[in-house]
Amino acid sequence: LDLTCSTSLLVYSTKHPGVLTAAALGGIYHQRVLDQGHPGQSSRNNSNLFTIENIGPQIDMPALEMIVYDDDTKDNIIRFLTIDSSYSNSIWSCLNMARENARAVRDLIPLEMWELTNVFFHRMDREARNPVEVFDNPYTFCDEVKKASQALSGVADDSMDHDEAWHFFNLGRMLERADKTSRILDVKYFVLLPDLQDVGAAVDVVQWTALLKATSSFQAYRHRIGKITPLGVAGFMLMSHSFPRSVLYSLTEAQRMLHGITGTRIGYFSNDAEKLLGQLCAELSYHSIEEIMEQGLHEFTDRLQMKMNEIDNAVFKSFFAVMEPIDSGDEQQ
Repeated sequence: LDLTCSTSLLVYSTKHPGVLTAAALGGIYHQRVLDQGHPGQSSRNNSNLFTIENIGPQIDMPALEMIVYDDDTKDNIIRFLTIDSSYSNSIWSCLNMARENARAVRDLIPLEMWELTNVFFHRMDREARNPVEVFDNPYTFCDEVKKASQALSGVADDSMDHDEAWHFFNLGRMLERADKTSRILDVKYFVLLPDLQDVGAAVDVVQWTALLKATSSFQAYRHRIGKITPLGVAGFMLMSHSFPRSVLYSLTEAQRMLHGITGTRIGYFSNDAEKLLGQLCAELSYHSIEEIMEQGLHEFTDRLQMKMNEIDNAVFKSFFAVMEPIDSGDEQQ
């Protein structure tokens, strides 16, 4: 691979799973605050919201990975997801990998991009060495992660040459955002609502509000839709054409980035990744939220996630997979 392709691979491989972890933890903490009615009442006691069953599906984390801890207490789960260097999808590990990737292509990315990544990693590293504040108030920690990620995206957009590497950077970011938005939505609908009689009740509104705040969607939703309802939030997060964190918007942007790399016109395809992504964008564009709810939101998001995994694999095979060398002994004489 030449230097440009190497840069593209490094940039594409950094797809912000740590930001999703921050969103998941921040949303659950915010829900606890809303349930209790006062931020100061947040304690370090174990809460049934901080469980593998609730958090694990949001970040695609096998429960077996928690075996390194004796108990799934709140502090252990927060440590595991935020500062545990042995878990590859913890926030600390993701920042460390992002920093190493940025270091490898330091001469090809804007200086501001490297400085922001480096400074933020060291700040998180200091907090990891004394994590009491992280355990006491994970919301503040996660909010810092989300804001730093947003700042990094802004620097990349304004300071980075919009070449192939920039397209790969945004392709990975948009695919990851679409997948994780669907996971957070799925967990809210399928896991956190215990009984049918709670639909529409105060606890239901609290949970949907927490979801919107965790994904930085609350202000936009109130401005665009208004009243918080399950149908309104699900439709907004899945199929909004104008909100950057909706699944459809993210997939549409990913499609634009992918076609920017290949030069193929949208509506045509030159590889499996373009074909699968185009099909998924079209399918989601012509669904209504009522149809999705009728067939089951959990079942729909589950199929959506499997299709996005197929797109990820197709992108890798189309651009980065190394073909096996042909064995000369197998050639026909």
